[in-house]
Amino acid sequence: MEGWIKIDRSLRKHWIWNDDKKLKWWLTILMEVNFEDKKVLIGNRVYDCKRGESIMSLRTWAKLFNTTPKTVKTFFLLLSNDSIIETQSIGISTHLKVCNYDTYQESVNAKYTPLTTQSKQELPTTKERKESKEYKKEEPEKIPAGFNVNFIDSIINEFLTVFPEYIIITLGKEKAMAGKLLSVWKKNNPGLNTEETLKSLRVHFEHCKNISDDWYRTNMSLSLMVTKYNQISKLLKNGSNKSKDSRSSKRVNDLWN
Repeated sequence: MEGWIKIDRSLRKHWIWNDDKKLKWWLTILMEVNFEDKKVLIGNRVYDCKRGESIMSLRTWAKLFNTTPKTVKTFFLLLSNDSIIETQSIGISTHLKVCNYDTYQESVNAKYTPLTTQSKQELPTTKERKESKEYKKEEPEKIPAGFNVNFIDSIINEFLTVFPEYIIITLGKEKAMAGKLLSVWKKNNPGLNTEETLKSLRVHFEHCKNISDDWYRTNMSLSLMVTKYNQISKLLKNGSNKSKDSRSSKRVNDLWN
């Protein structure tokens, strides 16, 4: 499943943050539930599976979590008891609903996550309000003039396809970094049309994912690609991680040659 999800900083205050395994499972749920309404056929019956919901068996969830169906059932019960999710058995499948999904995913600066129930909401601290103002300054207005916002989103999608484990915290910042990367990329690779630019960036992302330097490989992000552009280009040029199939980037002025 492609695309991204939005994670609010208040997640760090929730009990699930302190359990690495359960945190990973929770993020997996957010990535697996629908981002739009769908219909699911189970046996001879069609079920509505809305945005923020999923219909899968415990066995399927167990494979995603790398655990047992019994452990999944226990985890779901834990989340249900804390009003984080709602579940309903449908034959051999489970209809799972993430509570408050729309409130969480609709706004980049949404204050509450689905993990925050009415009884647990807190007023933002002075520090949080200050951070919120600072990040608002990094919203898409920093995208270089003349670039289509939808194309910027396509670049972010390509990056997330290559780096599916990367979690976006501030979408405005990511869009700004994608715009800056595009500006540098077009300067170094003139004459490419939109499709060729996107394809060549995808190739670049794939090279970056396999970069020889461990630190760069572990911390790779759009921001790092912009701020360390020359260093990364040098590593890619000197490294042994060139793609064997360079046909998709034949018209690009190869950075590594």
